Amino acid sequence: MNSDLFDRARAAVSCEDVAERGGRTSLRKGRGVCPLNGCGGSSKAAPFAVLDGGRRWKCWSCDPKGGDVVDLEHRLFSSGSDTLADAARRLVGGIVQSESAESG
Repeated sequence: MNSDLFDRARAAVSCEDVAERGGRTSLRKGRGVCPLNGCGGSSKAAPFAVLDGGRRWKCWSCDPKGGDVVDLEHRLFSSGSDTLADAARRLVGGIVQSESAESG
């Protein structure tokens, strides 16, 4: 079941959508400031990259391994007790809203 959940989450939302949610970063052609640590914010470099049709990401400055959309959702928006499965459920449930919509 978890495999199906993760597959559905990966198909539902792109890394770009998750990275840009809440104004964490603004990407141009799949590149920009890292939404995790703000890497590249004071330079012309754009270390954060969305790859593989929006399904994978990496930051050349802080996390060259990167991950998939579920990992990005988990790292950006999970509380201490959330699991990767919780992040996948949020993505499948369509909770990709701006922070103002979440708090409103």
